[in-house]
Amino acid sequence: TVTVFETIPTDHPKSEMAHPTLTASLAALVDSGTPGPLAPVLMTAAVYLVIALSWKLLSSPSWGKLFMRAHYAFLSVLSLVMFVGVVVAAFNVWRRGREETTGSGLSARAMSLICLKPGESMDPSLFFWMWVFHKSKYIEIIDTVIILHQGRPLTFLHYFHHALVIFQSWTWLEGQLVFTWIGAAFNSFVHIVMYYFYYVGASGRRVSWRARITQLQIVQFMCSFAVVVWFYWVHYSAPVQALGGCRGSEWVGFSIFFNGALLFLFIRLAGAAGARPNAGTRKAVLADSKSPGGASLKSD
Repeated sequence: TVTVFETIPTDHPKSEMAHPTLTASLAALVDSGTPGPLAPVLMTAAVYLVIALSWKLLSSPSWGKLFMRAHYAFLSVLSLVMFVGVVVAAFNVWRRGREETTGSGLSARAMSLICLKPGESMDPSLFFWMWVFHKSKYIEIIDTVIILHQGRPLTFLHYFHHALVIFQSWTWLEGQLVFTWIGAAFNSFVHIVMYYFYYVGASGRRVSWRARITQLQIVQFMCSFAVVVWFYWVHYSAPVQALGGCRGSEWVGFSIFFNGALLFLFIRLAGAAGARPNAGTRKAVLADSKSPGGASLKSD
């Protein structure tokens, strides 16, 4: 079989400029006779349709507000389902674990929820709920559509979060980072409250506890760092290192960066609101960051 690249003369003046790895990759693509995996194509088409249809519904005088309330209600209920699913799956993993102490000083039960050895895989039920958690981040893109449709500016915190959280939750699955079930459960719990707040605001009602959501987010980021310290303590313990360390440790650095950045941004947000001498102005700042048309409150 003669490929397209074999028809190029070896003495062609541009052949010396071709990158050998790139050339081999292109040759393999041409020889395969396929355009690549179908899943990314379908996902891109689905995301596009969700964005386009969301904009169309929001533009409808009859369906706009109803769609917005339904979106927030759906995500609040979905977050509740994910929270219960992740916690129950993790509890079942712990219950099936052995009670004897491992060389790391933790019981085998605890190890099964914090560190997988190379070659081990996450419990199927827990993996499923982590996968649902990852896919829910695509649905949350509609939050951005709502803000843009209302003509409100996007803050750095909002698009920074939405641009990276999908990748972060993907690294949790790719690296089989079993300890991230804690982050998924905590984040789902926060989103139950947050999207309920959005739903109430979209319904025209006001609540007095909106500032508590930012505080809850900050607590979540601090707890995330504590969990990462726990993970590294296990990963670098001599017995675990002798077995090859914890699976997926190469992906943890990104979560540290992302959580650290979000913690800084939320502390700055809370500080900016608290530093305002006028109570009315302070409430306005918080409202702009937490209202259904304001910046996203979501964390990792």
